[in-house]
Amino acid sequence: MEGKNLVKAEQSVSKSSEDATMRPEMLPTDIKMILKEINEKPDARDELYLKLKERLEEMRECGAAIPKDVVTLERNLATELMSEAQGR
Repeated sequence: MEGKNLVKAEQSVSKSSEDATMRPEMLPTDIKMILKEINEKPDARDELYLKLKERLEEMRECGAAIPKDVVTLERNLATELMSEAQGR
């Protein structure tokens, strides 16, 4: 199931979302790069997840809006990694 839900992470984020208070194309470049790397380096998803989580936390602390697509992606990745760690 490696990366099954994440194969099109960057493309998913690039679509506009009515529920997002920040347009996905306005995401900081570093987050866009992390999302791109998730697609390109599936073996490094755990490390990239930690980078993404840390950066999103920084944005939240500053009060920045995060598109729901990105929040959903973060949760899905966490769930996948947790399932893999538990051998599911």
